[in-house]
Amino acid sequence: MNEFSSRFACTGHYFHTFTRFCKFKISNTLRRKERRRRAIARRQWYLHKTGKICLNSASLIRVRNIFTKHHSRDSNFLSRIRSEIHKMTSEEIYPWVCVCGRLNKKTAMTCVICWQPWTCGTKHDVTPKQKSYGGNAQ
Repeated sequence: MNEFSSRFACTGHYFHTFTRFCKFKISNTLRRKERRRRAIARRQWYLHKTGKICLNSASLIRVRNIFTKHHSRDSNFLSRIRSEIHKMTSEEIYPWVCVCGRLNKKTAMTCVICWQPWTCGTKHDVTPKQKSYGGNAQ
């Protein structure tokens, strides 16, 4: 055993940076936890795509991060999530008016009065009004 391999050899259950030198066995508890997280992320993605819930960009990033850690990640699926995140850029987040007439802030996913999602509302104009000063100009 040379100096390099003895220095980075695994001892006990410690996990080092150089994983190719280590035989690390993941515990069953952690495996089940990750499986449940992937199941929850798949459900959230399905509900988002069918329009039942609206995920913000932070939630979509969390869903993407859960799936990128898996050993059999699907690049097409991850690119669909990535394109959905790009659709929800800061330019597309705006205050919106619900069908019931309530003005909602830009971070609101649903109306608090009628529980309609933000996709049913219309964009509220946020440009400042021009003030005409009719003061003492003669």
